[in-house]
Amino acid sequence: MGRIKARQTAGHAVPCVPWERLVSALSTGTSLQSAGNAATMQACLRPDQAWSLDFVVDQLSNGNWFRCLMIIDVFTRECLAIEIGQRLSGTDVVTALNRIRQSGRLPGTLFCDNGSEFTSQILDLWAYHNKVKIEFSRPGIQ
Repeated sequence: MGRIKARQTAGHAVPCVPWERLVSALSTGTSLQSAGNAATMQACLRPDQAWSLDFVVDQLSNGNWFRCLMIIDVFTRECLAIEIGQRLSGTDVVTALNRIRQSGRLPGTLFCDNGSEFTSQILDLWAYHNKVKIEFSRPGIQ
């Protein structure tokens, strides 16, 4: 069986796990590990199991900066929302998540970095009330 390869999705490495290895790991209770990397990798098996949140920043021709909040389903790679603004806060993140929730979708886990918008109390409260786990990326690890 081959090594686990990772592809980039919205700033997070998503493992591409050979099916046989995934079934073997699930049946024996062992973790999926890439060669030389002791960190446990999880493979998404269905839509809405995990979403990834990240910001993209760019500049207009007139010099004004703007930010885009991207919310991506890790399994399907579907972009669930793009919020655009000059100043996006934790409240804006929760507003976008609520808009998706109104369509009947909720993630099991949110993957995000340690930015102030994602470590805010309002996002933490939203996750608690919706029974969603937040996984923060560790600095230096993708």
